[in-house]
Amino acid sequence: MFGRTDWAEIPNLQTLGDRHLWGLFEGQNMRENGARAVRLIAEQEYVSTLQGQHMLFLLVDLLSRQFGVVGHIHLDVANVPTHEPYRQMGGDVAGAALNIVASNSQGRIEASRGKGQDVACTVSVGFATGFQDEVVTYGWSDGWNVYVGRNVLQVPYTNGSIPLGPYFGACVLASEVFKRIGCLNERFGKFAYTFYYSLWTGQEYSSLDDMPRGQALSKVELPELVIVGLGAVGQAVSLVLGMMADILTIPPIILIDGDHYDSTNHNRCVLGDGKDVKQKTKKVQIAERFLMSRDIVVRTYDGTWEKFVFESPDRNTDFQYEWVLSCVDNNVARHSIQQLWPHFILGGSTVNMTSNVTLYERGSGFECMKCYNQPEENPESPEELRNALLQKDEEQFLRLCQKAGADPTLVMDYLKTAQCGSLGEAEIRKFESTTIEPSVGFVSVAAGVLVVSQLLRCLTSGVNEAFPNAHNLYFSLLKLGHTSYPALANPECDCRSQYFQ
Repeated sequence: MFGRTDWAEIPNLQTLGDRHLWGLFEGQNMRENGARAVRLIAEQEYVSTLQGQHMLFLLVDLLSRQFGVVGHIHLDVANVPTHEPYRQMGGDVAGAALNIVASNSQGRIEASRGKGQDVACTVSVGFATGFQDEVVTYGWSDGWNVYVGRNVLQVPYTNGSIPLGPYFGACVLASEVFKRIGCLNERFGKFAYTFYYSLWTGQEYSSLDDMPRGQALSKVELPELVIVGLGAVGQAVSLVLGMMADILTIPPIILIDGDHYDSTNHNRCVLGDGKDVKQKTKKVQIAERFLMSRDIVVRTYDGTWEKFVFESPDRNTDFQYEWVLSCVDNNVARHSIQQLWPHFILGGSTVNMTSNVTLYERGSGFECMKCYNQPEENPESPEELRNALLQKDEEQFLRLCQKAGADPTLVMDYLKTAQCGSLGEAEIRKFESTTIEPSVGFVSVAAGVLVVSQLLRCLTSGVNEAFPNAHNLYFSLLKLGHTSYPALANPECDCRSQYFQ
């Protein structure tokens, strides 16, 4: 979202950054439908507020990363001034929205002012009028609460600064576009007809009047946080925390990740841009750049959690950590984090179109991150993988790189040189993991929003209120609903030992 427009010499953009096209609808192929036009309208009164701009700008960002799905965004948006911190994108809302599309898509997705014609769907931020002859999906939020649906509501517009509801609403609206263009069969999911949801309770409601307001956050002080993994979910967590810098007291944050940003990340990482793809910017640097722009002090470690806890000057020498936000995407890393037994771990993750947040509390009796997350097997050595990749043609090679989340340029360097200890060897090890699932930006961002929401609920209301029935929350953007279930500790896991009870 906070990108720069500089996409020169970025190779293979047509075949990379499209993991959202890999059949998320029970085997339906998104590629068969082609990129379509979307009409995005905004009610002037609502987008004049910070709440409205939170929703609008994240929605534009998410749509402009749906490569191969969205082809053109018609922006019917008024010229109203932008609020801080969006002013750096442009002085008025319409101009800022156009700049976001240009920064993200490098012409792959076009954007223009006006209502447009021959659109696949229409979505509205706020309750814009004048479109009675077509189906419009409206989005509105205030603080913790979200509405997405087909009905026009009479609602108050406030200038509150909590971005949680607006950002979650933007994710739901983006999923509606994705499902509409993907021709979702409603046997497998559903569209938002009347969807009321409160992030304060994690519950759905039947009307706006039934939803609780949620707590104001102006006096909340966060504990020291360690964020491990600055990919899609970790960047979303960073975005939300950064946007709350004016209303929370945030001590220095430790960021840990050893990976770099490439084009395979670009469909879902909200803080990365074209220069980061070209320059292979470290992911910790991307998150650091944004958080520091919001006057948040950060300390970064370019490496893995395992190395951080032994090598970094910022490590706790007693190996005790109170709050760790785990945004890693493999079980080997999850085991490494759990091995030091932080008091609380909030894990954010995604599976297809489901966002998940789980609290791992030491001594709670519920599962820890080692209980049921079996480490991935690594059956092949880098040399065996190299020999296998050398047998592939260019199209197969690029597709396999994308599937593994590996940078094709660095992998090709390793195929040519087989140099041990090189960046290419580190990239080729990504092929050792199990099959990579399809992933789409709005699911990752929703997971990040849920992580921060549940963190704040734990701090303000207590763990039992934040997770009343179980220590997890799953939200399906395909089926538009949430579930949770008690997952007790594995009897064979060492988390059940008496020391941790």
